[in-house]
Amino acid sequence: MRHTLLLLILLSFSTHAIHGIPDSDEESFKFYLSADPQMGEAYSYHPEVRTLNYLLHRFVTGINAETDKPDFVVFNGDLVHNVHPDSFANFRNLVRPISVPVVLVHGNHDGVYPDTQFLDAQQDLSGYRNYNYSFDYGRWHFVVLAAPEQYPTTAMKEETLAWLRADLAANEDRPTMLFMHYHILPVGLSQLEFYTYNPQSFKNELLDVITSPGNVKYVMSGHVHSGLKAANKTKLEYRGTNFFVAPTPVVARMFGEEYSDFEGAYGSNQYRRGYYTEVRVNGDDVELIGRKIDLAGNKALNAPFNPFKKSDDIRAFIYEGKLREDYIGSINFENGLQPCQVVSNPEFHDEGNAWQSALRYKTDDGQNFINRFTYGQNHMEINALWGGWSEEEHLENYQVFKYRNGLKLEADFEFQAFNNLSGGGYIRIPLYRDNGSLYKMIILHWGSNENEVKYLHQVWAYNMTGQRKGSEWINAMINNNDVYSYKLTGVNGAVSLQLDIDDVLNHFGVDQNQISRGVLAYGIWTRYNLNITPYRKAMTVDKMNLSTCSNPYRAINVNGQSININSNEQMLIWGEVYRQ
Repeated sequence: MRHTLLLLILLSFSTHAIHGIPDSDEESFKFYLSADPQMGEAYSYHPEVRTLNYLLHRFVTGINAETDKPDFVVFNGDLVHNVHPDSFANFRNLVRPISVPVVLVHGNHDGVYPDTQFLDAQQDLSGYRNYNYSFDYGRWHFVVLAAPEQYPTTAMKEETLAWLRADLAANEDRPTMLFMHYHILPVGLSQLEFYTYNPQSFKNELLDVITSPGNVKYVMSGHVHSGLKAANKTKLEYRGTNFFVAPTPVVARMFGEEYSDFEGAYGSNQYRRGYYTEVRVNGDDVELIGRKIDLAGNKALNAPFNPFKKSDDIRAFIYEGKLREDYIGSINFENGLQPCQVVSNPEFHDEGNAWQSALRYKTDDGQNFINRFTYGQNHMEINALWGGWSEEEHLENYQVFKYRNGLKLEADFEFQAFNNLSGGGYIRIPLYRDNGSLYKMIILHWGSNENEVKYLHQVWAYNMTGQRKGSEWINAMINNNDVYSYKLTGVNGAVSLQLDIDDVLNHFGVDQNQISRGVLAYGIWTRYNLNITPYRKAMTVDKMNLSTCSNPYRAINVNGQSININSNEQMLIWGEVYRQ
């Protein structure tokens, strides 16, 4: 009897996952969607790794115990946190006992070309061995698309797009659902503006391939690290396709809110993790239900898919250097300008008309990101809430202008730090050649703990060039005298600032004939936090103007005090203090 019991225990741990998605003609079925399980090694001292191991174990055992099991389970990328054999072995061991078929989607954490550890895990657990493939279930067609880390070259990207285009065309009569790890539309956090498909041109082409045929009804992504509430509120509809960023087991990013049914005691982040989605399909109808591992309750994610168009966040589609070619008519930068004006509406009348900004997530109380134009002022405020990835978030308004010689900047604003914790503000003026390439950039910046800036310059890079670039890029621009950066000290209160752009450019010997367009942008940044300390920054702007009118000042002047044009003091991230 003892030997029989031991054999049964061994058999229970060696049960193999069911291979492949079986054929089905069912009109109604359901599946579970788990994004970003992010396994580490099986035996870790790190509490976060142990927690994620536990959550995946409970997810699998919970499915096996259900009487109404899902027809299959999709792990939507980032199966592991780090590309290491121990991590993949841990994921395989935890998932192998599952009693339903599984679909594995490649994520950015799952290896770069030509690493095959993901393929080995996929073949072991699901019977497939392809980064990109498709299958049918009921009347629906399903497409699995790997993260672009597995097709890094232009040729490989084109091959992937050709495969996807052909697959969708061959299944034009079937409603289709696509699983892809990265989000492809904005979700309202600034650091996710750059942490998406690269370059921007590839993202645009991929989005066009997905939405053009009309048969792709849903795109399911992960990557963002979302809770239930944020997943529900960030659902977007674009060109007839519904885009859903799935909630994940890992700690949510800094959306700063969750449904009260799932909240725990403040200061405990357990309620901010452990989520997955139940997807119910009935004919052409799809229902999304948010669930939490080890919790009996669920939440219908029935908020509407909000219609989204390019003009809602134009830089998600066209980087600044190209805006003059594709979007300049909507910005109307020359309409109604006075003879010496360069930007429109410098004093923010008509609700900030002509000023652009990126999409930002709004909590129910609307207090996390405030960007309001009223009574001839622009009030910007960030109230940093809880969340993972607690590096800085920022708000920014910008306007494209046609370059002229003799440009001068005038800015009147009041900056409020509220405390000495991380955060600050900036004015940036990138200057572009006629072909849209970035030529030079002027930065005025202020604040505390600038050494903690990690993502701000990467967001700027993606918005300015359409490319993801790290610290080495901005360092190279500094070393080449392509960035002129000035730190303003003691900025906390009312500020009157003037800048003679010609003085700066002439001092560094810049050929102004190469400049075609520019952008005037200003913003504030602060860090989110994992605790209860409010990282709050605000700025009220009365004027942000570029003109060629004559002014009595020279070079840089702040509240009557001149700044040495040779100072060129970079935010510390731009030097050697911090490299990502």
